[in-house]
Amino acid sequence: MSQVAVYGIDVGVYRAGKRGQPLANSSFAWARVPPRAKPNYGNISSLIDSMQHDLDSNARIAVGMEAPMWIPLANSSPDRAAGLQDLSNNVFQDRFRREARHRWHLQAGAGAACKAVSLGCFIFSNLGKNARLRLTTSPYRWRGGHSILCYEGFAAGAYRASSSRKGNRRRQDHFNDARAIALAFFYLQPGLRRSALKTKPETLHECGKRPSAASLWSLIAGVCNLRFEGPADCWVVGAKRGFLTQFPKVSTKL
Repeated sequence: MSQVAVYGIDVGVYRAGKRGQPLANSSFAWARVPPRAKPNYGNISSLIDSMQHDLDSNARIAVGMEAPMWIPLANSSPDRAAGLQDLSNNVFQDRFRREARHRWHLQAGAGAACKAVSLGCFIFSNLGKNARLRLTTSPYRWRGGHSILCYEGFAAGAYRASSSRKGNRRRQDHFNDARAIALAFFYLQPGLRRSALKTKPETLHECGKRPSAASLWSLIAGVCNLRFEGPADCWVVGAKRGFLTQFPKVSTKL
């Protein structure tokens, strides 16, 4: 059976200098389960190299972004006489219950989604050319070597791995979020024992449950000329604070 490699990506916070260059306190981070031996978890080139190695090894790869990766679409045509609140409730619907205080269309979520699309296009356009490579949101279409399963990780509020206050988050905090969503997805796979975990990972949204949706994974695949398969609404996973403390720490370079 092919090895499973699960990646979690925290799109981070970007701070630009006077010439638009990323400053040292920008905070992109990624993680892999199982972990690599001393990679640079704050470097996107290291992420691409790691994914390429897994592709060449015919591993079953899953990649998750900590950003809204699908958008619910309105159920019906807008009523011209409807008030602003009715319009908002119809167009900007909640995707799942746990997101209620951190909605996808507000500033943090919308900004993360834009960065996720840009990062995703960069990552997948720089992987080695493979005519059979495709992205999928369906676990039933997940096959090693040429099929990458795409999911979303939710890390906000009680589901944030680190407790640092907003505006005072370190690069390590972003790595912790990336690692937490990767571990959550890994341990939600069938056949893995979760009974020993006091704080368990959670499926916050199951793919295919929202028939009317738009997929950012599909957008990324289209830009990179890759095939896309599966529902528009991908899996969303998360784990409450305390989940990560149940696992040994990983030596990181950020």
